[in-house]
Amino acid sequence: MFVVDVTAEPSSIYDAMVESPALLQQATAIDPSDHGALLSFVQRWGLLGAARPAHIRVSADQRGFLAADSVRATRLALQQIKALGSWLAAIHAGRWRSRALPDTSHIPRRQKRSALRFAFATALNDALARPWAPGTGVRLLPQLGLTGSDLPVVRQVVPPAAKAGRRPAFYPIMAVATVQDVLLVELWKRAMDPRHRLRQCRHCPALFIVSDTRRNRVFCSDACRFAFRERRRKAARRARRRYRP
Repeated sequence: MFVVDVTAEPSSIYDAMVESPALLQQATAIDPSDHGALLSFVQRWGLLGAARPAHIRVSADQRGFLAADSVRATRLALQQIKALGSWLAAIHAGRWRSRALPDTSHIPRRQKRSALRFAFATALNDALARPWAPGTGVRLLPQLGLTGSDLPVVRQVVPPAAKAGRRPAFYPIMAVATVQDVLLVELWKRAMDPRHRLRQCRHCPALFIVSDTRRNRVFCSDACRFAFRERRRKAARRARRRYRP
């Protein structure tokens, strides 16, 4: 079980909805069966909130927070995110024979693509609603922030920088209950956005977002790009040695 150390100060506070693309990328990059990787992910991003019922504690200022989470439920939740993300990435790439897609051998050929899209929407909707745990579906709380103000409207959220000479302006804040909710909402956003697609990195299992203007991007980071090139270079060197007369 993952347990929050209530005596320690939080190492960092982040806006989960702003960081959701990076959160999804890292959630799909790790192996949920790796205990060390799972612990590192939770330490970086916080408890997923996958266990039911959720273990909520109330702080001194009467604010509730997630105090513990199940390791097994966290692992299963990340496996679900990876499966749904890979499914959506295969649809975006037009890889209709991908292993990430469910079996469609029983569906007529002309109906397979529509059936896969329909099945994905149904699977994501079930994950968003979580019907097996009544009253625990994804919870969103729309809020309004104000830039250029000395009075923080919403605590613990750093407002975007206001340009000099501009009057205070409103900006949207979407508060989400748990990290698992953020990941599911990010998948929903990616499915709805025609200008951005999910793609699996050519070097690692991470899923990252590709825009219409950068469709040729195939690596999630420069580190993966360099590692892939080095791996190919070493493989070519071994091949030359093997077939050298």
